[in-house]
Formats: sequence, structure tokens, C-alpha cells
Amino acid sequence: MKIELKNIKVHLGLSEETHAYTAMLYVDGKKAVEVSNQGHGGGDYQYPVNGQSVEKINDWCENNLPKWSLSEAQGGGAVAGAMEKEFKTDLEMWCHNQVNDHLIMKDMKRGLASKALYVREGDGQLMQMGFRGVRKYNSRMSDVVRKESPGAVILNDLPLEDAFVLYKSHG
Repeated sequence: MKIELKNIKVHLGLSEETHAYTAMLYVDGKKAVEVSNQGHGGGDYQYPVNGQSVEKINDWCENNLPKWSLSEAQGGGAVAGAMEKEFKTDLEMWCHNQVNDHLIMKDMKRGLASKALYVREGDGQLMQMGFRGVRKYNSRMSDVVRKESPGAVILNDLPLEDAFVLYKSHG
């Protein structure tokens, strides 16, 4: 089974505790579930379309997607250690991760359009370099970054998927 979340529309002004969003879940290239959240901290609304079973898709997610973990403090008032708790990734968690990735990608693309984004060698910090009065990225910006920060990985020069992985992990 291949699942994709498409047509994601996030309404940041309505988001309080969770993202207020609407999207369409596709299974094997076909519309399967309309997904939405009102942004008030409650669960997603999941409306099946084309005779799909939300329960079946959720079961597939829990049995096939990587688990996620959460550290929990132990030891009463003082933190004596941390215990990892693992959880199955259900459809709702997967959808929320997709919405987060959508927002991160949007933010990265906005930065790439006007600045040189790069990961600095040594400390691995995500940096950006823009030029006063310049509204659109051009390759000369990368040349300046290479001179000032040799060894930096310039996201503008990478395929979008590779740039996203670095942006997400260093941003």
C-alpha cells in the first residue's frame, strides 16, 4: 500500500493547539479519505471516499510505518533518568507529520527563493545569506558563501529532497 497526503491547506490563523488543516489522503494513487482538523487540540476528522475503510488504512499504518518514541522523565520530582516510550504510528499521527513536513518545505522554498541557505561546516548550523536589495536568489550568492565558509553545504545547489532532509535536521 502506498499512501500520500495531497491538497494540504493549512489555516494558521485558526490553529490553536494543533494545525487547522484540510487534505486528501490517497491510497495507491486513488482518493481514499478526506482528512481535516479544526485546530483546537482535538482529533482529526477522517471521512472515507470511494468505499475505502479508514480502519483498514489505520491498521496498515500501525503495522507498517516506523514507530515513534517519547521520552518520559522518571524519579518523581527530580529527573533521575528518562524512559523511552514507543508508540505505533497511526493514520492521524502520520497525517500530522505530513502537514508539518508540508509547512517546513514551504518555509524552506521561501528561503531558497531569495537567499543562499547553507549548513556551516564544523558546527552544522543552518545559516542564510541574503543581499540588501536582492529579492531573488542567484548563483553568485553561493559563490560568496563558498568564499566565506569553505566546506559549507549549500542547499540551493542540492536536489529539493536532499535539501529538505538537511533543512529539517539542522533547522
